[in-house]
Amino acid sequence: MGAISAKMERFAIERISKKLVEKNVNEEIKIYEKFIAFFEEKYREKFSEFKPKPNSNYNAYIFTCEKNYLKVLKDFVEKNKRNKKEIKSLIEFVGQNNNGIYMNGLMAAVMNDNQYMVKYLINDLSVDPNILTDNNQNALHFCAKYGNNGPSKSVIVYILLQKMRPDSINIIDTSGKTPLDYATKHLKN
Repeated sequence: MGAISAKMERFAIERISKKLVEKNVNEEIKIYEKFIAFFEEKYREKFSEFKPKPNSNYNAYIFTCEKNYLKVLKDFVEKNKRNKKEIKSLIEFVGQNNNGIYMNGLMAAVMNDNQYMVKYLINDLSVDPNILTDNNQNALHFCAKYGNNGPSKSVIVYILLQKMRPDSINIIDTSGKTPLDYATKHLKN
C-alpha cells in the first residue's frame, strides 16, 4: 500500500509541477507580447530596426537593451508598474541576441557598453547580475569579453561589482574561464 501511495504522490507532484511550468511560460509569453505591442505602437521607427533571424530566440526586450533604448523600457515599466511580477519575468528572460548568443537584457546592455541602461536595470529594476546563461556566464563575463575598453566599461564594472555576490565574480564558465581570464585576453587584443 505504501508503494502505491508514494507512486500516486509522485504523479500528483509531477502534474502540479507541469501546470506551474505551463503557467509561468504563459505569463512570460503574455508580458512579452505586451512589450512587443507597446514597442511597436509607441516607437514604430525604432521597432522597424528589429529584424530577428528566422528560428532565433532574439526578442524585442534584448534588442531594446542592446540598442540602449532606455526611454522605451522606462515608458513600458511606467505604464505597467502595477504588474511587478510580469516586469520581473520580462527583465530576467534569457534569450538570444541576433548573433545567437544566449543572454538577458542586462548582458546585452553590458555587451554593448550601454552604461545608462545597465545602471537602470540594476539600480531601478533590480536585475540580478548573478544570473547565469547556459554557458555558466554572468554579466561580468560579458563585460570582460565584449565591447570597448573606454570609460563606460569602468563604470559598468563598478556598477556590476556593487551588486554581485563574491562567489559570482570569479565563477568559471563552461570553457573553464573566469571574467578575469576574458578581461586579460580582451586587453591584450
